[in-house]
Amino acid sequence: MHPVFMEEFMGGAVIAVICFLGAVFWGLYAGRTRRDALSHPAQALGLQYRRERNYRLAERAPFLDRMRLGANRYTCNQLAGTYRGHAIEAFDYCYETESAGTDGKPETRRRSLSFYILQLPGRFPELTITRDDTFSALAAAGDRGALNTERPAVSETYKVFAKDMEFARRCCSTALKEYLQKHPDLNIVLDQNQLAAGYASSLSEDEIRPRLDQLIELRGLLPDSPLDL
Repeated sequence: MHPVFMEEFMGGAVIAVICFLGAVFWGLYAGRTRRDALSHPAQALGLQYRRERNYRLAERAPFLDRMRLGANRYTCNQLAGTYRGHAIEAFDYCYETESAGTDGKPETRRRSLSFYILQLPGRFPELTITRDDTFSALAAAGDRGALNTERPAVSETYKVFAKDMEFARRCCSTALKEYLQKHPDLNIVLDQNQLAAGYASSLSEDEIRPRLDQLIELRGLLPDSPLDL
């Protein structure tokens, strides 16, 4: 190989290695920064924090397994414990989607949602209240069969999914409707013994306490048990 070409080749290889190492170190730094950002508020709230990915979605929350959004689905950044007398957990739900880029080639994108879950004393019928198309997949996915859909049960901006719409209407009290209007980013999933508040963004250290408080407020707007309906 000509010395000039060899020099150019070696120069390009060095640049490629530097870029690769830079990406690796940046990924490690970003991961550690996010871990620290979430572990500190978790500790302050008396919650346990685990950063590891969990691919066993059905065991974490059955409705997540039914979403089946994209590929490479997993949960991570889990917070769990007791908060204000309630058993709760929160985590990021991550997945990949593929779409055509500007050059026509497929592009893979990472997407993240976040969920805050409170354990309920009894088993409730399934109910999803959302204004976000992504969360509408909760009601449409899996093998549960078609659910009934209704907007006026809450407002023209929200969709309500339930197999039992009478149950949904009785849950959608005036107080709940007013609460949802004040929190337009909130999506609600009631599934067996879990009440979940979902958001179209990752966990944020500044929002953990407010959203846990919001979850407990939301619990107070729903029946204490299925027998109260």
